[in-house]
Amino acid sequence: MLIPLMFAGAIPFKLFFFLYHGKIREMLRDKTVKIFLLIAVAGSVFTSWDLFIFSNLSLTTALRQGTFSAVSAICTCGLQNSDPHHWVAIPIAVVGMMMFIGGTMGSAAGGIKVNRVILAYEGVRWWFRRFFVSSNVLIPLRFGGKNLSKEISELAISKNMLVIVVYVLTIFVATIVSLHLYITSFRIDEVIFELVSALSNVGLTVGFISAASPFSIKWIFIILMWLGRLEIVPVIIIAMRFIKGIEMDITQQKPAPTLYDHQERF
Repeated sequence: MLIPLMFAGAIPFKLFFFLYHGKIREMLRDKTVKIFLLIAVAGSVFTSWDLFIFSNLSLTTALRQGTFSAVSAICTCGLQNSDPHHWVAIPIAVVGMMMFIGGTMGSAAGGIKVNRVILAYEGVRWWFRRFFVSSNVLIPLRFGGKNLSKEISELAISKNMLVIVVYVLTIFVATIVSLHLYITSFRIDEVIFELVSALSNVGLTVGFISAASPFSIKWIFIILMWLGRLEIVPVIIIAMRFIKGIEMDITQQKPAPTLYDHQERF
């Protein structure tokens, strides 16, 4: 019962408009939703299989825990029916990757969004196709059912890859800082899992962050949750404008007259 509700919060809101008007075909034709559901199914299968093979769980228990955790991860709901702290590293990595991806744009889900994953794949594929042809041959990027020009394609792909790279760098820096500030018995894959959960606004936990955690660790998670909710790039733009505004104020300020200036006047 909960899994359909989690999917409902991670798909674009426009699909509810189609559903309201009875346009079921338009819903099923949406490429983003198809890829989103494909990732959810694949993640559920891999997580369940890994739990069954490596965690010595029964097939029924592994399927129940793996499917629910994987769907909750990609829908960024934060609901869990098991303790990942008792899992091996492989299913934790799969669920962590699904939390990193998240839902679709135009939904209530967090993460980098499935749309960016699709554009990154199409962009890399487009770049490789251009490598093996003459520079005089124009190969347009087809995305969203439209052929995009070279200038628009390169700009869109660059912005898209920038967001993904910044997200990865943020997790990397947060991991290094957290491990330096907090000596813990949790494995590094569990620490990364927890940090990705915070940045993607998911809430799945292995128990690394708790009320007993150091004050500095709590602030790292607060900053990550804030960055994930606003998205990192807008925060960077705001910070750059703020710093630029301070620099402009400093350069525009006139120095106060000194005694030497008054002597020069006389």
